[in-house]
Amino acid sequence: MRHPGALRNYASTIRELAERGHQIHLAFVMQDRLGDGRLLWDLTDDYSCITHSDLASKKTPYRFWLGLARGVRFWADFLRCLGPEYRDAVKLRERAQLRLPRVLVGLSRLPLINSGIGRALLWKLLLWIEQAIPTDHWVDSLIATQKPDVILVTP
Repeated sequence: MRHPGALRNYASTIRELAERGHQIHLAFVMQDRLGDGRLLWDLTDDYSCITHSDLASKKTPYRFWLGLARGVRFWADFLRCLGPEYRDAVKLRERAQLRLPRVLVGLSRLPLINSGIGRALLWKLLLWIEQAIPTDHWVDSLIATQKPDVILVTP
């Protein structure tokens, strides 16, 4: 998960899985913005089958790649919002626009790019860039160590 604050969206499911005897390991790539990990501490105190890892403290070169991946995804999301199927989704488009540097917003609105073909080609390029980004060795080793049956990846 991104940070422990995201647990609020999954706490009831995690509790239910723990009640059923499943082993649950939670991993976070960022610190909680408020530094408030109360829900995480409550879950790990209440259930010995719930453990966690803090990947946020692992300062590796892959943090650069994480930032690049997020930027690529944000741009791809914004491009999708420019399509005719989102014509009436003004708030969604505004929210997506806030995540991008102005230069990318302006570039995306150029007639050549802001056409069906232009958006599709740029979206494919962004997808190709995202797929070329290497995975984080810390995350890879955590998954290899845990050998999970199921992985839940959240935004």
